[in-house]
Amino acid sequence: MEYGATKTLLIGAAHHPEFAQPVRYLAERTDLDRAPTIAAALAQWRRRGEVWQIVVFAQARPGQFASADIERVHRAMPLTRLVALLGSWCEGESRSGHPWPGVQRVYWHQWTARWAGSPALDATPAGWLLPRTASPIEQMQDALYLPQPGFQGTVAIATTRSSFYDALAHACRDAGLHVIRFGAAADESPATIDIALWEPCAVRGHGWEQLAEVVAQYAPAPVIALLNFPRYHDLHHARELGAADVLTCPFLLPDLWASMHAVLKP
Repeated sequence: MEYGATKTLLIGAAHHPEFAQPVRYLAERTDLDRAPTIAAALAQWRRRGEVWQIVVFAQARPGQFASADIERVHRAMPLTRLVALLGSWCEGESRSGHPWPGVQRVYWHQWTARWAGSPALDATPAGWLLPRTASPIEQMQDALYLPQPGFQGTVAIATTRSSFYDALAHACRDAGLHVIRFGAAADESPATIDIALWEPCAVRGHGWEQLAEVVAQYAPAPVIALLNFPRYHDLHHARELGAADVLTCPFLLPDLWASMHAVLKP
């Protein structure tokens, strides 16, 4: 942790297996305190005499925190940014449950890329400093105002979805990269690929096998696997097949740039 790092409080299931990497990331990069419950957090706040900049609610499954308890924290610390660190069991909550209003929702598999996408180590991720009333669309628009990265080289994109390819290709070109599509004719492909992005094929039986093929074809270039709401074992399997990193969909562009910067470091 560096001097002046963000003051952060983590409340809840800090020892849940899915949260191991996010908690480690917070401990290394922020001034992190922990509390097992809302009551313990508020007691710690009264003893502390000052507020944290960010409060993270680590919820492994729906119902571990009540909306009323979230609002107790907000009333005590109205300027503190409230963030939900969510486990796999919480993925359907935004559609069928009652997600807490005005609280940033970040799933366990999104955490590292979301934070690393900040323009500085002690900065908060895109959208986190907006008012609690900001909509998800407004939060995504906020991310678009971050500085564009200055990449060089060629990226290969492997996906069966033309719309997804077009969106990724447009973003990568704006970031300074030359783009090709996996499976393009040999005379359309440059001799050297610097990085590759792979999304599982929608056709049954043509998913993980294609990842291994992409890794083998473009080695030693790093491959980033783009997975939709993965489970814990999916991340390990992607890395076992040679993926240098795993980025989960849906993602913000700063998440993608952070992942690409990480795997392209010499």
